[in-house]
Amino acid sequence: MGKERNFKSISPSAKALMQFKAHTQIPFAKQTVKVLLNEDENTGALNKDFGFWASVVHFENRYYSVNELALEIPATNILELSSGFNYRGLEFTNSKPDIHYIDTDLPDIISYKKQIVSSFEKTHSTGRLDYEALNALDKKQFQAIVDRFNNRPLTIINEGLLVYLSKKEKSKLCRIIRTHLEKQQGYWITADIYLNHNPGRIGSDKGKKWDRFFSKQNVTNQMFESFEEAEEFFFNNGFVLDKEYIPDYSKLSASEKLLQVASPEQLDKLGKSGKVQATWRLKLE
Repeated sequence: MGKERNFKSISPSAKALMQFKAHTQIPFAKQTVKVLLNEDENTGALNKDFGFWASVVHFENRYYSVNELALEIPATNILELSSGFNYRGLEFTNSKPDIHYIDTDLPDIISYKKQIVSSFEKTHSTGRLDYEALNALDKKQFQAIVDRFNNRPLTIINEGLLVYLSKKEKSKLCRIIRTHLEKQQGYWITADIYLNHNPGRIGSDKGKKWDRFFSKQNVTNQMFESFEEAEEFFFNNGFVLDKEYIPDYSKLSASEKLLQVASPEQLDKLGKSGKVQATWRLKLE
């Protein structure tokens, strides 16, 4: 991304997230962890830590929130930014033959992903799927990727990118995305509407692992102070909120396990903690 910062230190977080997602029904998550980390898909299944399962539920919900907002619109040209080790593109193109999906991230991630996907058994895509290295803040690279699509509307999605960007970098990304949507129309779906919060406030940060990660990556200072501030930020950068995803935790595969390991006090605290993340579908102002 920006030349002023080295983003390679973020890559370990992509691996860590897959350890949570491997305990869900997210397609290809279990296979990815088995190959990437040489761990059996059941590793950690007996974990009784409330914080662990609260994180699993959070990331499962975040993944599917993007899917739902994307699949309810006629998205055929889809560009995913900083996809990490998600295989959403493979999931989408396996079932929708009219989709051209370009999965992007930094070069080291994309290199690993290509190796991992070759080990999967069911990888036949009915649509078109490409894996490409992309620095999302590089206008020329971004343009080269978008040029590979036809002239139908463009859907840009990201899950887990904006929290690593400063306000200046977020604004730069907004300008880049706005330029392409002005030409082709379409939407931007982002699961990165996070409010500044203390990850240990509900007892879900045992050992303060998230706190240390937030501090190391300066994540806390990159979050919004309120959803109103987030909406104003995007409005000032040319976008309006088209739709917000409304979670239905009863549909998540990890919710039952969370209910099994959580105490009544923990569930009560969780219920009263308030929303700290949202997934938005944005369109041009």
